[in-house]
Amino acid sequence: MTITILVVIDGGLSRILPRVSSISEKPMAGKVKRYLLISALVVVVPLAAIGFGLAPINLFFAKPAISELINSNLGMDLEIHGPLRIRFGRSPALIASGITLRFPAADDKPLMQIERLVIKPQTAGSSGW
Repeated sequence: MTITILVVIDGGLSRILPRVSSISEKPMAGKVKRYLLISALVVVVPLAAIGFGLAPINLFFAKPAISELINSNLGMDLEIHGPLRIRFGRSPALIASGITLRFPAADDKPLMQIERLVIKPQTAGSSGW
């Protein structure tokens, strides 16, 4: 911490005005730049992780819409008990688990039970099977 003493002379009278300032004070522009950098990192790092396929996106909100679509088109009940996720990047994939497909009248016995389903689209660089 530094103390600066300012002497003001007006009309022959002098006043001593102490001014206290801190060495660690940064200009306001530096603080704004720092906050903008931190904000950019908070946004860019997660988006980059998703884009490179390092972090999948949870599609929990799409489960009811998918079940309703299957019911209206096929007349079957689809239940997704586990997570439903999509992963982007070099090998994009849709991953679901705990899937049950049944006819509405056959509540006791499902038509199909899938423990884990991974759907990978064929990309331009892949060679099929």
